[in-house]
Amino acid sequence: GNHQSCWAHPARYARDLADSTMIAENRRKMCQSFYAKFSKLYQEVMTIAKTPFNIEERFEHHSRLLKKLRRISATTNEMPKKLVNLKSFLRKYSLQLLTCVITKDIPPDNNKAERKLRHLVIKRKTSFGTKTPKGSHIFEINASVLLSQWWQDRTQWFSKMHSLLNV
Repeated sequence: GNHQSCWAHPARYARDLADSTMIAENRRKMCQSFYAKFSKLYQEVMTIAKTPFNIEERFEHHSRLLKKLRRISATTNEMPKKLVNLKSFLRKYSLQLLTCVITKDIPPDNNKAERKLRHLVIKRKTSFGTKTPKGSHIFEINASVLLSQWWQDRTQWFSKMHSLLNV
């Protein structure tokens, strides 16, 4: 199948570059200009992804958006290295960033999935993770089983866990 790269990550990275006080003022203005253009393009992609799906219209949008994405991801020698790297990423994955335009029911970002995993990431960060690869593997399996049961039916979660643990 087609792979969709998430727009939220490069958008966040571009925002952080635009807000950075560690970059010289003239270079920060380049980052701010890029961020404004990228944000506008991201909003356009979000809007198109929410419209009723018509494959002919979507391919027209895809072609136009691909040109815009490639145009704003052009680099110069004066740009900060981190901006050059971000733009290189966007050029490399431009087709994957626009999969949502030509494929039905694919969102431009994976925020929904990330929100569902956020509490696990926070747990990992606050507990400093596990000590061994085996411990990580066991945690992954346990979290997968527990969360799968939770998302299937929250009302029966405790009784289901009780029955699984008393086998």
